[in-house]
Amino acid sequence: MDEPVLKIKNQGVQIILNRMQSNPDEFTLHHGIHPGRWGWLLEQVVRRVEHRHQNDDNYRIELPFLSNDEVDALYDKWMSIQGDAFTHRIMRELLEEDGTEMEYDIATDTLRYGTGTKQMRIPTHMLEIAKRLIERDRR
Repeated sequence: MDEPVLKIKNQGVQIILNRMQSNPDEFTLHHGIHPGRWGWLLEQVVRRVEHRHQNDDNYRIELPFLSNDEVDALYDKWMSIQGDAFTHRIMRELLEEDGTEMEYDIATDTLRYGTGTKQMRIPTHMLEIAKRLIERDRR
């Protein structure tokens, strides 16, 4: 089933959604704190969503010029980025426990480990296979 097409009226919303897609690292929480550059926006988005979920009639005090659908699109994309960052953190912990040098590329959803000729890029959904490759290379 196809997802419904969201009608974005405010061009700024579409611009920031595109930016979130192309540069998700700019929107990742750091120690529970909103990213500096976009924190002003994300804090308002989160407050508006929280107020609305609490049935607070004053929810439109935050970003009153945006529709609920636009705010929800920003929130959902931001939550998706946080989920990806969480997965990255888990994978980093698993791979670094045995001393493997690893870097995650959120844009391509790949892991890069090793250096020089032993460097590999691996899709994150193949974590178990990646771990077996790492073990094989160590032998």
